[in-house]
Amino acid sequence: MNQPANVLPSSNSTAQNQQNNNSISNSFLHNNTTSKSISNAEQILPSFLSYFIDNNFLELIGNISIYQADFSSINPNVKGCDVLTIMKGFLTNIQNDINRTKSISSQYPTDVIKTKINFIRQLLGMRDDINSRLITYDNLETHFPNANITIQRLVNNLKQNRITNIEEFRKKFDEVLLTVQAYNEMKQLKVSLKSWDDLIDEIKNNKRSLVSSLTKYKEIISESYNNLSQLNIINKAETETDSIIISDKKSIEDVANHFTTYLSEQYSLYKSGYSVIDDNLNGIESSSMHIISGPSNHAKSIFMINLLSRIIISNLKEFQPGDTFIFVTLEDDLFKLLRRFTSIFGNINSSVIKNLSIKASSLLRRQKNTDISNNNDSLYYEVKQILVDLLTYAILTITGENVNIILKHCNENVFTPSDAARLIDDKQIKGYKVKGILLDYIDVMAPTGAQTSFSENDYSTHGQIVHELRLLGRNYAIPVISITQNNKLSENFQQSLSNINMGDSFKKVRYSDYIYMIRIRDDLDILSDQVKNEVIGNMDTSSINLTDLVSKISNHITPIEFKITKAKDGPKNIVKFHIFNSLNLRIYDYLNELYNDLTNLQKQSCKFQNDIDLLGVNTFQINSKINESVQLI
Repeated sequence: MNQPANVLPSSNSTAQNQQNNNSISNSFLHNNTTSKSISNAEQILPSFLSYFIDNNFLELIGNISIYQADFSSINPNVKGCDVLTIMKGFLTNIQNDINRTKSISSQYPTDVIKTKINFIRQLLGMRDDINSRLITYDNLETHFPNANITIQRLVNNLKQNRITNIEEFRKKFDEVLLTVQAYNEMKQLKVSLKSWDDLIDEIKNNKRSLVSSLTKYKEIISESYNNLSQLNIINKAETETDSIIISDKKSIEDVANHFTTYLSEQYSLYKSGYSVIDDNLNGIESSSMHIISGPSNHAKSIFMINLLSRIIISNLKEFQPGDTFIFVTLEDDLFKLLRRFTSIFGNINSSVIKNLSIKASSLLRRQKNTDISNNNDSLYYEVKQILVDLLTYAILTITGENVNIILKHCNENVFTPSDAARLIDDKQIKGYKVKGILLDYIDVMAPTGAQTSFSENDYSTHGQIVHELRLLGRNYAIPVISITQNNKLSENFQQSLSNINMGDSFKKVRYSDYIYMIRIRDDLDILSDQVKNEVIGNMDTSSINLTDLVSKISNHITPIEFKITKAKDGPKNIVKFHIFNSLNLRIYDYLNELYNDLTNLQKQSCKFQNDIDLLGVNTFQINSKINESVQLI
């Protein structure tokens, strides 16, 4: 797997490190040479605060507080009471910021601003209080009979600039909500700047080495970028420009330009390597959400690894250096996952790879516990070299020089689609061009913003997760592929697979673009009538005794039923049988693929098993002779 070039300069001595540190300090701190300098984090508050205490903006909040409209009907994603809570919390935070800030750029004195803020908070409170009399523009004065001159002027301005219709209210409501969101994001920016200030201080006081300073710098940039990518205000602004207008020749020219750019820079269509997908859906399209669904323990995760392997093989010439696929596991041990990848990608018996783990671990522990361990390094090198040979042959033979694979373990029931977005951002900052993400699996993920690991309403929770993943695919123009469980009914082979079998939440069906259902059919064999014709395909069986061939491997192969149950673009309810080989964990489209793999499967498995059998032989023979010599002495 290719790794982006290392951009960190190397250091040759402590003196050189110190000199470089001083150079960095001078570069980073040319405007921060005294301890009395105001930090970036401290400067950000007064710089931004003027936007949120602007007289026109405060009047805007006052106007939407008076106009009688249901907040929740304007923005269905938030409840009306939540909007009131957000607004009041925003005003309280602004007031606290004013108290903490020595100098504010504003046309009005601080006490005047505070008076207006308190007045608007009262308006919001009265709107929220069911016992309050109805507030209108015409009775504002009666609610505040003893208002001072500041409030009187504000009331007059509200009446003169009153909202007159629902469309105007929608527009102003949206403007206020976006500005409040921007304030919350500014607070997050302050956190990032505080990290930057701390780094500057550490460099200035020579508390970090050169490499440590640059590493921390990258971490801050990555974290700041990830936070920025999640900002609602930015996302909202981007979606507002996400439209197509066709009105004249000039507009058509503009649309054609944008479309051409999209096709050249973002759009992808990958061949899946499975005929049922490629023939009916043309492959796996970018900006789409794919779900692999099936009963528990029916090879869903194995199929997803096979799918990734075939995508890489089928599209290898299309990939460019740095192109990357991310595979996230939420339940498997990372090294167990790597064993599966090695077996499937390399066409190697999975038991051989497992034997390597068992024997190598035993020998290394035994060597560690021996009294004489002069050859620890030798055994360690032997194990490492087998792993290098195994992974090089299995993975790099498939991926070539262009495709990177990132395997990532994340904790179940806490990993969210937002975490997936941050993971993609982090890798792209480091030079990886993410072309797709595969998640194992939806049912143990959490929705973004969840307060606990589990939701009281799984129906809505799982739907929200799939909805967010679909948006993630759109935002990054990549396919998102994940897994979910079917209910027990799908294990009844007398019933055909359908979306009704999807477990927990039918909302997963609603928000996905494509659904592929699979199940192992251990009630059938390869020569069963409904399987045979589909797996033979165009294979020439004239020179092969099909019965003898199948009988030799019958203990290891099982039919797998595959069905497209949802396709946003293309036919559905298409069924195809595949062949699962439990030796190398590969899932084959046709029997000739299995047949062509058998010779190499046996050859490579025997080769690596022989290496495993010889593992540690020389080391322990040498140690045994050393022990005998010690006993003679």
